Amino acid sequence: IPHHNDRDRLVRVVQTIPDREDLEIIVVDDCSDDPVQSAFLMAFHSRITSLQTKSNKGAGAARNLGLSHAAGDWIVFGPQRCITAEINGA
Repeated sequence: IPHHNDRDRLVRVVQTIPDREDLEIIVVDDCSDDPVQSAFLMAFHSRITSLQTKSNKGAGAARNLGLSHAAGDWIVFGPQRCITAEINGA
């Protein structure tokens, strides 16, 4: 999940993902003003990794960094802004 300067929305997205042993979540903080740390995110999901870019390079570069650290057989890219209520106009 690429992330930049929107901690509240990131938390809401992470909370929508089931906390299962066969899922891995990788959050890539793209040089936010207040970087998100793994310890903070662990309060919301037990299988989460947080990475940080060295400079702001955009969502594509953040996804590529996350992909290079992924260990699973299947990959699903989840954009930070993909929240059901917002997509449905609620």
